[in-house]
Amino acid sequence: MKKFLSNEHGFLLPFLLGILFIYSAFLSFYLVQYSYKLNIYHNLEQYYQQEIKIMINKEY
Repeated sequence: MKKFLSNEHGFLLPFLLGILFIYSAFLSFYLVQYSYKLNIYHNLEQYYQQEIKIMINKEY
């Protein structure tokens, strides 16, 4: 196994770059999904605050 991952065959660097690429792809996907989730929560919060203001103004 040590010979298989050694630098003589030139396999170690592409293997590590592949792992780094896969990690960065999953990380960026997670960050994009999380930002969409935060944006949805922010929009819902604004919507409900506006609805509460409308309901309060109708009562008085």
